[in-house]
Amino acid sequence: MAAWQVEFFVIPKRMLASVPSPIPVSMLGTHAWWAGVELPLDYRARLAATATPAHVAGHDVEIWGPQDANYIEVSNEAGRPIRVRACVDVRQPDAKFAAGLITFARAAGAALVRADGSVIEPTAGGFGLALRESAAWRYVQDHRLGSSVVDLSRGDSD
Repeated sequence: MAAWQVEFFVIPKRMLASVPSPIPVSMLGTHAWWAGVELPLDYRARLAATATPAHVAGHDVEIWGPQDANYIEVSNEAGRPIRVRACVDVRQPDAKFAAGLITFARAAGAALVRADGSVIEPTAGGFGLALRESAAWRYVQDHRLGSSVVDLSRGDSD
């Protein structure tokens, strides 16, 4: 994951009742959240409408989008989805990707859980706030400011 990406896990809301809040970070990428819970039957089509399917050499992971930008992956075990993860590129926010991810989470009866364990309702406002409060957002903003700030103490001016 790149410094400019915010990582989310798409987790069924009914699974959230049985875990501590915030969710321990160690559980997010290892727990089989979707084992025993069905994703929407058309999840592949929904995700393909959100990002371009990527070729993967194997059947354990399905990927949509480039890994250094807006990206969704579905991890499978024995041919069944067990985990859904999305990385959101905050360098150039993409409304289509955001809307697709939010709509997908709603259709799946899921919440978005940021990599720090914070549970986010799949709404535009909640999603936007989760992005703006992320380390990736601060990273991008700091680099944008850093490139346009003039250090007058060194005599750098036009």
